[in-house]
Amino acid sequence: MTYMYGEGKIEVIELEFTPNVYSNMIDKFGKDIHPKKINENLYCVQVRHIMNSTFFSWIIGFGGRIQISNNDVHKKQFKDFLIENFINKNNAD
Repeated sequence: MTYMYGEGKIEVIELEFTPNVYSNMIDKFGKDIHPKKINENLYCVQVRHIMNSTFFSWIIGFGGRIQISNNDVHKKQFKDFLIENFINKNNAD
């Protein structure tokens, strides 16, 4: 199946984010997201999106202020993407 942002199926993804990127979350996922406050510096929300390189690159652009949480499969997909695309395999230990 092909969507505007690439191939794959839409999945429910849990993200943790800092308050200063809340407007970016609304821009990406719409006003109907319902984040839960974890503490003064962190919120959590479940969204629907395709897990692909476009989505992972969007997350990377926030320098850690948005992170995938609570799903080891999604975390592994993201980690594999980072290793495959950003770590020189010839010099990696």
